[in-house]
Amino acid sequence: MNLLKDVAKTIQTILGTKADHLGKATGFIKRERKFTGSKFIKTLVFGWMQKPEATLEELTQSGLLNDVEISPQGLDKRFTKEAAEFSQEVLSAAVAEVVKAPTDVPVELLARFSAVVLYDTTTINLPDELFKIWPGTGGNGPTSRSALKGEIGFDLKSGQLIGPFLLPGRTHDHAGQLPQTELADESLRITDLGYYSLDKMGKDKKNNRYSLSRLRHDTVVFNKQGELFDLSSYTLEMKKNNIDRAELEVLLGNKEKLPVRLF
Repeated sequence: MNLLKDVAKTIQTILGTKADHLGKATGFIKRERKFTGSKFIKTLVFGWMQKPEATLEELTQSGLLNDVEISPQGLDKRFTKEAAEFSQEVLSAAVAEVVKAPTDVPVELLARFSAVVLYDTTTINLPDELFKIWPGTGGNGPTSRSALKGEIGFDLKSGQLIGPFLLPGRTHDHAGQLPQTELADESLRITDLGYYSLDKMGKDKKNNRYSLSRLRHDTVVFNKQGELFDLSSYTLEMKKNNIDRAELEVLLGNKEKLPVRLF
């Protein structure tokens, strides 16, 4: 219960005095007036929490609960570049106030590592008009000309978030900010194939950091003696013999020859 009270108090501060300060610092609020940074962000947050697809008219109704009297047209004019920068700063401030889980993790397997961090991304399509700020990869069909990519890391041991980092939708996972984040020694990084990099795995290994990933289909595999290993034939032989699990010591990559345990 105390934890929930602490979270509520923190959120109230961020959406209150902190938002007012950031509104002025980003240039979103030009001068003192009834319409403050905190009132603007509360109007959006609470309005969209209640209804994610809320219209301008419905958002102005949310604004009335925060003593904001503004027309839908007036609110629409508030959606400027400064408003976007302000909103991103508020998001960053909220994420910075991390609530951590107890460090005494009962799972013995996780306790072997200093941190167990998951990486992932999500892409949100935006109106085409924003492509100069948030360029996407599409333009035709289901993909939008403009898109925003959000990437985030999560430490299973501490409950700490890394990010979220906001990037143009066309940014490849390798070029994001998460791969540049330095993790502690003896940590484990778990990623999907979007972050697959033998070079990164090799650097992690030299610094006593561990990686867990699926194997990319085009990766060249060698046995411990450096001879080409036919993984397809090996798995077919496993199937014939009703073997559903195996653990192998192999080398990955034509140049890298990275020693790994393959499951």
